[in-house]
Amino acid sequence: MNRKEAIAAGLRSHRAAKNVSQREFAESVGANPATVSAWENRAGISVEDAWGVADYYGVSIDELVGRKAPERKPAA
Repeated sequence: MNRKEAIAAGLRSHRAAKNVSQREFAESVGANPATVSAWENRAGISVEDAWGVADYYGVSIDELVGRKAPERKPAA
């Protein structure tokens, strides 16, 4: 799965878990339903929009898009 697919899947997953339609979600975050559809279909999402969406769900942007931070190696 590439990054855009992973982001789209994360957005769809969070909305489905909250059990809201694209229209209901769009109204809640001040977006157009067509924009929400585009986000969920691999069109990408701006950082500013992602912040608002993450705030709506009460998660970090990383959690929103299903990203796990890479393990850091201890400094030598």
